[in-house]
Amino acid sequence: MDCTPSLDGLTNVVSAVHWRYKGTTEDGITSEIYGVTPVGQPNPNNFVDYNNLTFQQVSGWLELIYSQEIPLEEGQTEIKETQLSSMKKIIEDKINLMINPPIITLPLPF
Repeated sequence: MDCTPSLDGLTNVVSAVHWRYKGTTEDGITSEIYGVTPVGQPNPNNFVDYNNLTFQQVSGWLELIYSQEIPLEEGQTEIKETQLSSMKKIIEDKINLMINPPIITLPLPF
């Protein structure tokens, strides 16, 4: 996590979270995506000291951020999807490409 050493009287304020999101099939085929997400300004009323943060709290921040609906483009009328559902689809597509590659390299026939 990236932290701001001091902000509005608070210390070691998380400003961004580096994450990996991984998917695995029943057969053990795995793919992942990763990124960095800014978490916004802290609320001093429920601020948790950096050393007391838990995995569940930080992953909860990311789930809340990525559960926001992706805005529809002009003219679209389909159901909105969330960033999290889009991320899951990316992982599924990457795994499907591993299972069914569109191009393969074969040994030379000569």
